[in-house]
Amino acid sequence: MTQATDLKQVVEHRITQIIDQLQKDHPFLQDLDRTQQIREHTDELLELWQPQQILEIPQEELVSIVQDIMVMNSVAGMLNDLTPAQMQMFDEAVKRGN
Repeated sequence: MTQATDLKQVVEHRITQIIDQLQKDHPFLQDLDRTQQIREHTDELLELWQPQQILEIPQEELVSIVQDIMVMNSVAGMLNDLTPAQMQMFDEAVKRGN
């Protein structure tokens, strides 16, 4: 196994721990598929940074990054469940700044 592969596994393990903790602490995030979230977050971060760079991100900062993305995914999923009338009301409220 190469060092790059080892580092990628360490990154995935770190992301897994963060996602598990966030889903435990925030029940509304439990609806998101754990395996999919791990894969997507790991892949997205590795597209932006090298594994070593991700490992150097302070824990609090990385938790915040992952949490922000998970919350956006959760909200997007909720919006998909709205009826057209509810979506129109939502859009109008966003335009008004409510």
